[in-house]
Amino acid sequence: MKAVFIDSNTDFINAVAENLGLPEGNTTTLSKDVAAAKDVRTLAESIVIGYKDAISSQAYSELLFFINLDLVLNESYKPFLGVELLTWLRIKGIMSHCVLYSFCDASTIAGKDRQNLILFSKGTTLIQLPYDFSQLKSKIVNLSTEIANNNNLESYLKASFNLGAFRHREANWWGMKQTLDVHALTDMKSIDDALPTPNYDRTSVSKELKSLNNAVAAYLHRLDTKHFWKYRQECALRLKDTRTKRDQAKGHADAKNGEAERIKAESTQAIEAFQAELDLLTAELTNPPDKSSDVYTLQARQVRVSEIQEKIGTLRELIEVANSEARSASLDADQLNKSVKDMEESFWNVERESLGIEARQPNKCNIVLIDDQAKSGWKCVFGEVLRPRHIVDVFDGLVIDRNAEDDEKVEKVFNASVSSIDRLLNGSVPLLVFLDLRLFDEVGRVAPSKLTGLQLLKRLRKKYPALHIMVISASNKREVFEEVIRSGADAYWEKEGLDQHFDFTSSVDSYNRLILLVNRLSGQEYKQLREFTQFASGLRQVAYEHPNVWWIHSTDDLAETLLDAANMYRAFLHSSHLRYGANVGSDAFVLSGLINKVCGVYENVHPDYDYEAETWGNFLNRKHDYYAKKLKRARDEFSHAGYRVNGYSPTATFSQAIRTVEEYLSMADNRPVHTPPDVLST
Repeated sequence: MKAVFIDSNTDFINAVAENLGLPEGNTTTLSKDVAAAKDVRTLAESIVIGYKDAISSQAYSELLFFINLDLVLNESYKPFLGVELLTWLRIKGIMSHCVLYSFCDASTIAGKDRQNLILFSKGTTLIQLPYDFSQLKSKIVNLSTEIANNNNLESYLKASFNLGAFRHREANWWGMKQTLDVHALTDMKSIDDALPTPNYDRTSVSKELKSLNNAVAAYLHRLDTKHFWKYRQECALRLKDTRTKRDQAKGHADAKNGEAERIKAESTQAIEAFQAELDLLTAELTNPPDKSSDVYTLQARQVRVSEIQEKIGTLRELIEVANSEARSASLDADQLNKSVKDMEESFWNVERESLGIEARQPNKCNIVLIDDQAKSGWKCVFGEVLRPRHIVDVFDGLVIDRNAEDDEKVEKVFNASVSSIDRLLNGSVPLLVFLDLRLFDEVGRVAPSKLTGLQLLKRLRKKYPALHIMVISASNKREVFEEVIRSGADAYWEKEGLDQHFDFTSSVDSYNRLILLVNRLSGQEYKQLREFTQFASGLRQVAYEHPNVWWIHSTDDLAETLLDAANMYRAFLHSSHLRYGANVGSDAFVLSGLINKVCGVYENVHPDYDYEAETWGNFLNRKHDYYAKKLKRARDEFSHAGYRVNGYSPTATFSQAIRTVEEYLSMADNRPVHTPPDVLST
């Protein structure tokens, strides 16, 4: 056992070592490390580096640390700095027993700061000076065996540190860290891969982890994720066990095959000998060599023939059994070999599926990022995880007067956002806008409608009805989510905040949710929503540019009807596609209502219809409006009463209805010279 003294007072250290009766070779003094350290963290790091072998081998009982509770570092005094050092050492992996000494008593130290409660954790002894250290001489060996453990330490750290007192800034760096941690795991292809190290470059994560409070939070989170590493070790053992069984099965199969070959060779040789004797006896029975042969001799030959035939049958059965056992052993070996190969080749996919990590890659897209923390790392995180073709940071180069009114700041960000959006709006891949909810570090409880991100969302939605906008926030409050969706957001991604202290499964869920939302927003259904919304919102412009269009009299009604349908479709995608409160089995019902809404545009373009004078069918025949007839038929067939009939597909019919309405309203007049194709048939 070796005693390690962390104190700048060498005379005191020598006196304590002498009182403890410690041999000179069993004592290490870190007074030079204390003198050279800039702060507690760097001192802890130098100690951890010096004893990394003991940490890696978990030889904690071989070390006993003595720490001056009133350390002075860099000529700067801070009360009870030794407690902070103890905390750093613990979260960096040193679980050896620590003896701390001070002239203050335990109640005074504990009352000074809640973080000092760690003094009462397992593997720690507090001594009030003055003290006769010779009293420890008989106890020192036992003390070294009383080491700290994670479960006990976790309880004291949670009580000591106010992990709930974090909001916007901590949510940002912690969300970045957890997203990158999970993303690093997706690069693992095989169980034999080393655990990856997340890349925190170009983010604020590394800097934030230098704070003790943040480092404690990260340590506690690592305890939460321990089940993942344990699971991975179990998988490694499972694969090792399967490989061993495979090798054993292969050896068994080889032995069985060898035995089968031996039995076959020996049996074949015996069968050949028996067969020769049998042939001779059969010939003698058929043509007796001596007519004077008595009956007994003939009977004896017949008995011998039966015996030989039975033995030949037995030998052939023996060969078949040996071959069957060899085939079975080979089959078992092949099956185990296939299992090993599958585990080796696709282990990470299996493990990833068990953990719930999405195997697929995010769709190609462009991203406009509107976030005051983009430079601190979120732009790099989204670039690393989503790999967009282009990602634009709206705040890059934008000078904001933090003392200005919110309206003025939002106006400036809005103008910069419009400039970025317009540059990428008509690109070859979908454009997504990622919008932070708190753009200017709003602190405290703010009404959702007052949040700067929400104010900007409303302005962007008004200018770009078809643009796909995902709001990003660490808030998990229901009223915030509802206000965001009501204000026109297509999606809401809840990034992980330090105060929420997600477990590993939740971190994976958050990562998967980001991938899913991006893939859905850049997928076919949202492409249809985007194009339909663009068409509906552009009707007024069409009427302005073409004042003689035949449906000009119903421009406002048409635009309103179709924009309502587009908003209904967005709400439908929220529930069915993005899994915001989806009701299983309701999709067809909702789509039938959308079909009814979209196909009903013929009522808008024919305000002269008199329902008391004639039916819609007769009216549309008289008008020669064949497209309207097709729309009416689809509307009738997909009414709420009949939306499940005849195997019709509501999804396909809704898409066809949109295309038909767009073609219908794009015609120069509504009198085509021939009946249009049955675009709504299934």
